[in-house]
Amino acid sequence: MSTERNQNDGSKRKASNSKPERTAHRGNTGTSFSLFTAGAARKRAEFTKGQMGDTLDDAPAVAKVSKMSIPIKPLSIDEWKKLKAEGYNKTRFEVSMMEKLLSTRADVDVAKSLLVFVTMETGTVEYELLLKYLALCVQKQHLSEVLDLYVIMNSRFKVLDVGAYSLFISGFSKTDHWREAVMFLDSIKKMINPSPRNYGDIIISALWHKEVETAWRLFKEMEDKNLKPNEDTLLAFFDCGKSFCDDQYENKMMYILSYLRDNQIYPGEQLMHSIHSWFESIPGNRWEGHVTTILHSGECQVCNTILESIQLSEEEYNLLRKRVMNDIIQGTDIFKKTTPQELQHFQTFVQNRLPFDVVIDGLNVANITARGNQSRIVSILY
Repeated sequence: MSTERNQNDGSKRKASNSKPERTAHRGNTGTSFSLFTAGAARKRAEFTKGQMGDTLDDAPAVAKVSKMSIPIKPLSIDEWKKLKAEGYNKTRFEVSMMEKLLSTRADVDVAKSLLVFVTMETGTVEYELLLKYLALCVQKQHLSEVLDLYVIMNSRFKVLDVGAYSLFISGFSKTDHWREAVMFLDSIKKMINPSPRNYGDIIISALWHKEVETAWRLFKEMEDKNLKPNEDTLLAFFDCGKSFCDDQYENKMMYILSYLRDNQIYPGEQLMHSIHSWFESIPGNRWEGHVTTILHSGECQVCNTILESIQLSEEEYNLLRKRVMNDIIQGTDIFKKTTPQELQHFQTFVQNRLPFDVVIDGLNVANITARGNQSRIVSILY
């Protein structure tokens, strides 16, 4: 059930009766990323060295991963120099190393010591390296670091890419600054359509902060863009719904259930239990939920209701066939695609060779690769 989910997974929000934990705050501290700026590199290096203390001598500093040695604890400047000298790809050593730290879910302090080394060597940290460090901070839930990184990257670079905005959405949405994630979403919209994850991160945070209208507006926006919400986004609506006891919210939940039905989206077990729990939590209603098995006939063994068939009726099939022919194949102006004679020939050809099991679109197959003679590929298919 939802309460067990939140108790067992520390990275998730708490149960609906508890306030969500928000611990990250904007501003620089002794451990903030702002110490990586060129003017404070030495100070950060000294701080890192002090934090390490004598632990550098307690255990091996690096471990072998593939062809590259990966540090398992923060390194000093000299140790990074030695590791770089031993590396097989010295030109992109820092970026390759940060990618390895990200893929192995390394300690953020190891990545910080790498950035100290880069700053001491070059006086700055390039965008690509900062972006990968940001991804590690989001992955490891170092939210204060994410907030500081936005201040740094926003001041240093005129434009951020979609990847950076997506990471900031993921990080900010888990803090008290979650409303700023809406601004990042708007920035992504100017470049491409945001992903369901982009929307979902903000919707979940809005719901846990009881900003239902914001969450609902973004959900409807997803629907307008034909984006399918992730299951954890839907889960948040029902988990948080237990604290909203009004008809308006209940209508929204019924709309979501109709949305799942109309789009043939089948909830997983976790979402199923959350829907069940939400129904039973509605005051004044005596809903009961039961796990059931549907017979091959479509009948529910608990309520004996026959489920709606997903098969098209004859009338629906004929309507679909006519719409495909009229709106897609023929179109509003037949002369843009073919001639009336050619269309009639095609219809006769199809009618005389029914039924078809597989239909191959020759032109799309020909465009799979840029190499080769496309007309020859199409002719072979035909």
